[in-house]
Amino acid sequence: SLLTNGLSPVPRVFQATLSIFSILVAKFKDYLKNEIGLFFTNIIIDTLEKPSSTPLQRWLVIQVLEVIFKNPQTLVDIFLNYDCDIKEKNIFESMINLISGIAKAIPPPESTAAAQETPMRREALQCLVTVMQSLADWSKEIALQQQQAAQQQAAQDSEKNSETDVSSSNTNVAASTLAESAPAVSVVPTVASPVAPESARGVRRPDQFELQKHLKLALQHGMDLFSVKAKKG
Repeated sequence: SLLTNGLSPVPRVFQATLSIFSILVAKFKDYLKNEIGLFFTNIIIDTLEKPSSTPLQRWLVIQVLEVIFKNPQTLVDIFLNYDCDIKEKNIFESMINLISGIAKAIPPPESTAAAQETPMRREALQCLVTVMQSLADWSKEIALQQQQAAQQQAAQDSEKNSETDVSSSNTNVAASTLAESAPAVSVVPTVASPVAPESARGVRRPDQFELQKHLKLALQHGMDLFSVKAKKG
């Protein structure tokens, strides 16, 4: 299976497994949430944090993560599906912390590991740059969607106001005409229909994601207190 091959010490097998995994994340993340989460935890994170992992294995893992993180929506989906889910582990946070640790690590200058770890540290730094760039691109996309939604709503409101003005004008003309022949006739004005709020029109709201994350952090803090002393939890 994919998890078994992900533990292979053979570099070519390990690299092929990571390539297959990156395709699964890109194409099937909507259907394989649990399976992808297990691979992230048992292979990706485990390889990055185990002292027994070789520099080549870590370098390959960081490479595949950089490929995955180049897609802004995939990066955000990983954070939402795991780090904002109360029942899941903080997979995105763990990976970023491990990659940051590798990028900041400074081996002894004369050690044999220095030559092997320098390319890995550069790759880790590049991976972090990719994360920041994807987050910036996703933020720009959200801002553009919100701007387009606001412009669309303004156009709809303007169109409805124009229709209301025309209707009111026609009603006033008709009312004047009727008033001359039948003064007792009253006219009921038309009322514009209410407009759905922004969230109901399908616009993504980053503040909702932040609220989910804060809720998870609060629950985790309560569980930590409970494990120390039940009355505090």
